[in-house]
Amino acid sequence: MKNSLHPFFLLFFTLPLSAQPCLPDGISFTTQQEIDDFPASYSGCTEIEGDIEITGTGITDLNGLSAITNIKGNLKIHDTNLLETLDGLNNLASVEGSLMLWGNNALLNLTGLEGLTAVQKHLAIGSNPDTCLCPVGNYALNSLAGLENLASVGGGLYIQKNIFLTDLKGLDDLATVGGDLMLGDNTMLASLTGLEGLSSIGGSVSIGIYTPEVAHGNAALLNLKGFDNLTAIGGSFSILHNLSLADISALNHPLSIGGDLTIYENTALPECAVQAVCDYLSAPNGAVDIHSNATGCNSSTEVEAVCTVGVKDGIFEPDWVIYPNPSAGVFVVKGGEGKISIRDAGGNLIQEFSTGGFSQIDLGSNPAGVYFVEIQTDKGRTMKKVIQFHP
Repeated sequence: MKNSLHPFFLLFFTLPLSAQPCLPDGISFTTQQEIDDFPASYSGCTEIEGDIEITGTGITDLNGLSAITNIKGNLKIHDTNLLETLDGLNNLASVEGSLMLWGNNALLNLTGLEGLTAVQKHLAIGSNPDTCLCPVGNYALNSLAGLENLASVGGGLYIQKNIFLTDLKGLDDLATVGGDLMLGDNTMLASLTGLEGLSSIGGSVSIGIYTPEVAHGNAALLNLKGFDNLTAIGGSFSILHNLSLADISALNHPLSIGGDLTIYENTALPECAVQAVCDYLSAPNGAVDIHSNATGCNSSTEVEAVCTVGVKDGIFEPDWVIYPNPSAGVFVVKGGEGKISIRDAGGNLIQEFSTGGFSQIDLGSNPAGVYFVEIQTDKGRTMKKVIQFHP
């Protein structure tokens, strides 16, 4: 009798075996050869149950890891000198732990992570938050290209000491961060462009970081463009030691802040009276610490005074004109009948009088700086900012 296999068994043996989870204790790669040997050593291994650690000065590429689709633990890539991209991780869709990249001195961008849609714990680019928030950096990184499909980070997002990174393009699809957002020591970071899709942050936000006795600001940061659509911060909001920061108008919209508000040592920042800050100062959820910024944003009192600018309460504001502005001391107020009050940046009353439609304000004996002219009529009130200088 001739032996034969049932068609069912033929089908079973000709189909590829489905991949099984593997490496519950994780795996560490310290040489290029170990990465190259991975497909043969762990055939069919696509889902790593433990951590993956990649570290070694001789590692040049990750092509041997192309079969990996999911990591249930952490992915740590650090202290490599020759690795320029993350090509080879192109099939990786999810990291259920943290993704941490630090000390990769040749890494230019994050290409190779285009398949990644979620990091369930922390995403740290330039530090290891499991041990210390001290910046370590990726000293050649100039782009976050490769993260375009990342939609959520369940834990914190930490971007620190990436000295050639100029913006955050690449994070365009990121909608939520469950933990903290911390940006510090990114020397050439000029804006937060790339975060326009971000609507909520579950933890605290620190633009500039203080570790014990050391300030880690972002020296080239000019504005907060990228935060235009951010509506909720679950914890505190800190803007610290960003020496070029001159514009936070990207926060001129409703923004819920659940903790403290801290704005200090941004020495080029003269204007903090944006809606998010004004709303918070009117009903704070914690401590307020505003100091050591430019004049106009040197204290919560200064900012609160500016926050009243633009309150119209029924006045047709174009009917009122103040000129010249700036002035060497004398201003003309032209409009209807009403009461005029002038206050300095600290909220102190300087002058108060009634006007019949045309009046002069002489501030020449007062220090140069910002002053606020409140106009009260039977229709309501408005406030305008004027600047006095000494020639």
